[in-house]
Amino acid sequence: MAHRVLTLAAALLLASVQDDVAKSLGVVLDVKSPLAEREAAVKALGKSRAGAQALIDLVDKSTMPAELKATAAFAVASCPDADTRSKGEQKLPLPKSKDGKPLPPIAELVDRKGDAKAGALVFRNNNGGPNCIGCHQIGDEGKQVGPPLTTVGTKLSREQFFEAILTPSASILMSFELWIVKTKDGDIKSGIKTEDTDDHLTLKDSNGDYIDIPTDKIAEKKQSALSMMPEDITKAMSVKDLVDVVEYLMQQK
Repeated sequence: MAHRVLTLAAALLLASVQDDVAKSLGVVLDVKSPLAEREAAVKALGKSRAGAQALIDLVDKSTMPAELKATAAFAVASCPDADTRSKGEQKLPLPKSKDGKPLPPIAELVDRKGDAKAGALVFRNNNGGPNCIGCHQIGDEGKQVGPPLTTVGTKLSREQFFEAILTPSASILMSFELWIVKTKDGDIKSGIKTEDTDDHLTLKDSNGDYIDIPTDKIAEKKQSALSMMPEDITKAMSVKDLVDVVEYLMQQK
């Protein structure tokens, strides 16, 4: 009798877990849901073996949303089940630093203390470094392609800073979405849309330059699910550089 009760309880628990996974997957795949909710669903899935495996299955089926792939990689890397983490290393590898080694999970990075002065130099390194100053302003310095960072230290936690750098497509701010425009001549232009009128569309590209495209020359325009900020930006940084940059940004208040 006791054995039957335990078997029933286990079956009910399994059914409940499967139901939770199915619901979370539904949110992840629903492009009409807010991106923040979809990101939260990915993180929730990574907390269980069944959920993390479901994320890996999305990769196998080529149905993993591109904008959430980096988030999924870090979620699976934090899964409590070692076997699932091992599978994730193959299917959803973590981004690499400039030494070619995979980054630690975000939870480990958060526990590290950085050097803000060294981070300021990394932020401005445009000679083989990430060149953050080429897209972001701090005070009067830098270009305003991406969001200004003068007071960003008052807005984000240490964990959120790492997420913003490592999974940029999961945290795109409104008005900084990437647009892709195909002209009737076959040219492809991309950038942040700054103006869209009856006679022209204006994009700001990754160099901060403005591109005006006459409306009658546009064959197609669409908003990309991906951020203009490259998700492999850590290839230009060591793990220490990354931690130092976050320490520097946290002091911008």
